[in-house]
Amino acid sequence: MPARQHLYYETHGSKTSPAILMLHGFLGSSKDWSEVTETLKEKLFCIVPDLPGHGRTIPLSESDHTMQSAALSLLAILEQEEVRQCALVGYSMGGRLALYVALTYSEYFSKLILESASPGLKTKKEREDRIKSDAAVISRLKTQTMDEFITSWYSQPLFDSIRQDSNKFEKLLKSRSENKAEALSKSLNSMGSGVQPSLWDVLPDLKPPTLLIVGGNDNKFKSVALEMAERSAAIRVVTIAGAGHNVHFERSQEYMIELQKFLI
Repeated sequence: MPARQHLYYETHGSKTSPAILMLHGFLGSSKDWSEVTETLKEKLFCIVPDLPGHGRTIPLSESDHTMQSAALSLLAILEQEEVRQCALVGYSMGGRLALYVALTYSEYFSKLILESASPGLKTKKEREDRIKSDAAVISRLKTQTMDEFITSWYSQPLFDSIRQDSNKFEKLLKSRSENKAEALSKSLNSMGSGVQPSLWDVLPDLKPPTLLIVGGNDNKFKSVALEMAERSAAIRVVTIAGAGHNVHFERSQEYMIELQKFLI
């Protein structure tokens, strides 16, 4: 079901219900939200796209992977579904995009939920270093098989706690292997932290009430979340004990409780 800029997406629930748009992270797809939408679809109209470079979205040009282009693609989906305003959820990379969209097109969004997300990197030096780091990742995408790359990616300390449930983790790895190396490379080139605009200075302009969910074991993003809340009166931080970076995967029940308290 392509939008104007060819983003594949699915919908779950009744169009007569309030809408929610849900954005996955790097290596993910709309399938990542299946457990969440199974619960939310009783009361909400869930819209779940595959972001540029991921899942079933058809191959796009390099320019279609930028923050602004991705944002316009999301607005095109809302237009196609005749949604004038909705809640917006984003995890990690999807959270960076969600924050950008909510700041740039705030009139479309009633509430914002960010999971393990940041406003980007503050300094030019940090962004230059990240571009170099992403270039090394892109090189691995070109030289490794997808299974090798995914195994390497999830060996990062950031994902230590995600590997505790081996059966669940194996299912996650299998879903990630459906991605294509060339498409992921374009995503990193155009939507990685190094090339995205830093949003720290405009956080005070954030208008939608915002819930920022972080895992109790994710020290880096807990620190980022607290600083974000200091800069914006719209942000409230909730920490989920026992979770790492991917809270909705690792502690789905606790995540859903906080999500529904905020939304419904």
